[in-house]
Amino acid sequence: MASKFKTDNLQLNNWVGSDRPTRSDFVMDNSIIDSVLGSHVQSESMHLTSDEKLRVGSPYYFKIVQGTDEESRTITFDFEPQMVLMFPSDSPPVELVDGNLRINCCIAVRNYGSTRNCYISSSGFKVFQKTEGSIISNFNNSDYQYVIVAFR
Repeated sequence: MASKFKTDNLQLNNWVGSDRPTRSDFVMDNSIIDSVLGSHVQSESMHLTSDEKLRVGSPYYFKIVQGTDEESRTITFDFEPQMVLMFPSDSPPVELVDGNLRINCCIAVRNYGSTRNCYISSSGFKVFQKTEGSIISNFNNSDYQYVIVAFR
């Protein structure tokens, strides 16, 4: 017979010495346990996906690349970056020349905005080596090695 007392959370049988459990009592308890645990295990909202686990365990990717002097260059990753930082390894991020000319050597890219002349994509980001007015985007200069930090 089912017990008079039930467990607090799952309402499983909580027999006392005078109760006489039957097979159907155990079957019912097992069904309750299977239903609750099964829905928990299969719930994607309660557990991290494999991509989310990778972000938690390895939130960023580090890489060093040599500039190539090409006008544009796409640097790829095997994941979709949420943000990318890139800067020359042995130079200041911004240089002022003759008081008017500005050379940008450091970039910050994210999904919804970025430094001029760099764009994020689903598999990496694209940088440009070009001059616009008094601003030089110096993101692919062969004189530089660039440090790249990409965040998953």
